[in-house]
Amino acid sequence: MPHIELLRNALLILNNVTRKAHLVGVTGPVGGADPTSAVETLVDLVQNFRDKEAIFGLAVGLLSRLCKRNSDARAAVSCPEVKRRITGVLAILERKNKLGRSSSANASVAKKLSAQAETGKQLAAILKMEAQ
Repeated sequence: MPHIELLRNALLILNNVTRKAHLVGVTGPVGGADPTSAVETLVDLVQNFRDKEAIFGLAVGLLSRLCKRNSDARAAVSCPEVKRRITGVLAILERKNKLGRSSSANASVAKKLSAQAETGKQLAAILKMEAQ
């Protein structure tokens, strides 16, 4: 699916950019984008692509890095709608993980569930960040 590959490449580029602290300000716009819009877009990606490991992991990583570096992005996460959406994704991941553990999952399914659980922890950490 070419659109998934294009999205993955765009997220990879944005992830590389956010690794450089001087490119993401402590406050204000992020690369010319309003931090609230950036957070909402990333939460959209997290919600819509939670079953696509590559997109989901990159979007969560980017959201996490953005919230660590930009106080306006952290403030955007404190919005009740954003918190509700992230909490919903976490609940789905938790249910999926429980179902996967209870079934006789093969090694590849177990590995995928483990990766999703780690990404879920990162997503939960984002919710805790907003309180700071």
